[in-house]
Amino acid sequence: MGKLVVQADRMENEENPTGLRFGAPAYERIAQDLRNRVSSGELTEGRMLPGRRALAVEYKVSLPTIERAVANLVSDGVLRTDLRRGTFVGQVAKTSSTTPQKIAALGIMAPLRIPATAHDMTHNGTYAMVGAFERAISRSGNRTTFFNLWRDAPEGEDRLSAAEGYEALVAQGVSVVVAANALRQADMGPIRRIAASGGVPLVIVNEEKVSPPLFVVHYDHADAAHQAANHLLDGGCRSLLYFSARVSSWGEQRWEGVRRAVSEAGLPRENVLDATNREAVETDAPIHDATQGGLAHARRLFAGNANLLAGGGVGVIAANDQMAWGFIEAAAERGMKMARDYLIVGFDDMPESRDLGLTSMRPPLENLGEEAATLALQAIQGPSSARRISLHSELVARNSSRFVMPVLVGTR
Repeated sequence: MGKLVVQADRMENEENPTGLRFGAPAYERIAQDLRNRVSSGELTEGRMLPGRRALAVEYKVSLPTIERAVANLVSDGVLRTDLRRGTFVGQVAKTSSTTPQKIAALGIMAPLRIPATAHDMTHNGTYAMVGAFERAISRSGNRTTFFNLWRDAPEGEDRLSAAEGYEALVAQGVSVVVAANALRQADMGPIRRIAASGGVPLVIVNEEKVSPPLFVVHYDHADAAHQAANHLLDGGCRSLLYFSARVSSWGEQRWEGVRRAVSEAGLPRENVLDATNREAVETDAPIHDATQGGLAHARRLFAGNANLLAGGGVGVIAANDQMAWGFIEAAAERGMKMARDYLIVGFDDMPESRDLGLTSMRPPLENLGEEAATLALQAIQGPSSARRISLHSELVARNSSRFVMPVLVGTR
């Protein structure tokens, strides 16, 4: 396609063709210039725009300025984005170039405990997602309305349901509702009915077990565990143990990823053990209790099988970092050290894991928030574009996933 050439006098000449006041922010002038070119037919429906960096060079502005201008046009439906293919001119009715842009209010609900402890991954992870979402929406020129399912619950109740949070945000006039780490099992039915009602669009963040017409962005727990398992197998482990102090939906997905890796490696089924505590079920209890839960569960495992790690070559995949810490402590009580007697990988990449040398799977928390913002802006355009985005974790390798070779005294 031809280049979008921006002439200096096009943006600032006396006729001011953008229809904006002189001195308006650059992103507003660029957005209006592109809007005018779409309205005039110069940029036709379905045409792909150059990449963000190319636009930044041609408009002689920074990349964030271009991103904000494009996000505004995506919000208005002037442009549409395909994360794999690029940005395209959408279906837009031709309007006067002087029509002011409508600022949309996007609602987001989440369960945030205030105050939270340093180890509360539910709070910290959700906080990171919500923050990334808010920053992305702000860059688009729109605004957010936040609703805390914990703080706004009536006295005596643990928290509001996702359906109650949705209704509260809709009552405040938002154009779309985003649920970040907000769904419990009891929420699934009501949320599906809300989505099917055709009301204010709903975007679900970090929950896989939902289906269209919802907009969903999540990270693939099974893929993360599959990566962790392959990393341990590549590191010399001959058998794997999946360790979790309680049953959870995400834990079951991770267990499936571990089993798949073992199967693909051609190892016998007996070389992988599910050491999940099936008597404990996931609740809304603060997740910082997971360390003590992991310690207690590991102690029970060792008490029932003193040879759990016998023979060496065992790789442990803990459901999260806190449970891994508990396992490491219980193993140390029996004289076993990580990287010497066994390898171990956790999830969530908590700050303390760096000090312990624990290899961990880092979740794409901020990416979840940013992609949720993209979906939310698209959702305003209508339910026909409902979609699902799956993100992947990143393995952060440290000492816990590498066997330390013994030093032979007297050799050179």
